[in-house]
Amino acid sequence: MRCKRPGHSVLYRRVVAADEVTMQQIHDDRSVSLKVDVWLETDGSIGLALPGSPEPPIRIKNDAERPSGHPRLYKFLAQCLKERGLPAPRA
Repeated sequence: MRCKRPGHSVLYRRVVAADEVTMQQIHDDRSVSLKVDVWLETDGSIGLALPGSPEPPIRIKNDAERPSGHPRLYKFLAQCLKERGLPAPRA
């Protein structure tokens, strides 16, 4: 399935892990809903991956100057971890 957002040519794959679909199309025919794994790395970055995907995890950092830096996403994911009582950075 191709991302239908203008200017994006990312190819999405349907991943099935433990009889559970991790990606499904949303009603508006332009978006997908993803189930993802999120965790705190030992270096303070946040890991993000699709369950069962052969692709390496994405590392999100709080430093906008770094290639993997995305402070707004980092803070959002850190808050998600914290709200669930999991190890989280102080974002």
